[in-house]
Amino acid sequence: MKTLTLTTKRVCDALEIPRHWLHNWARTLPPFADRVTSERFANEYSPRDLVFFGVVRKLCVEYGIGSNRLAKVSARLHRCIPDDIFTLRSKAVFIHDGFSDVQLISNGSPSRAGIVIDPQDILNKVFGSVARPANERDSGAPSNLIRLPTSTRKR
Repeated sequence: MKTLTLTTKRVCDALEIPRHWLHNWARTLPPFADRVTSERFANEYSPRDLVFFGVVRKLCVEYGIGSNRLAKVSARLHRCIPDDIFTLRSKAVFIHDGFSDVQLISNGSPSRAGIVIDPQDILNKVFGSVARPANERDSGAPSNLIRLPTSTRKR
């Protein structure tokens, strides 16, 4: 089965962020900061990474949280996002107050203070109606959506 990989350009287009944001996050936030990269090779990202950067974008833009604070929890944040991102439909990302921990919780109110981010918002923004149940899908899709392959055959 072929794995979907995304280029820097596709991630930036999908999340509507400038390239320098993604480059900065990939350079400073674990686990990406820990990766060994070679010159002249483009970074490739998985759908899981895309959701991760979507959460990071939301934390930076909507909550004003900088890279230094995000670096404290970014590796744990990345680990808590499952490879099968569509299982996030009934989950939320919970970041404990003080950035001491990150966990997935069932949709609902957490028992402690912190930030709750619904990954479904990110999935809908990026993957459109593919991320929603069939009875909730709409026919109009923005042009920046990531199109999932309809076939799993290798080309």
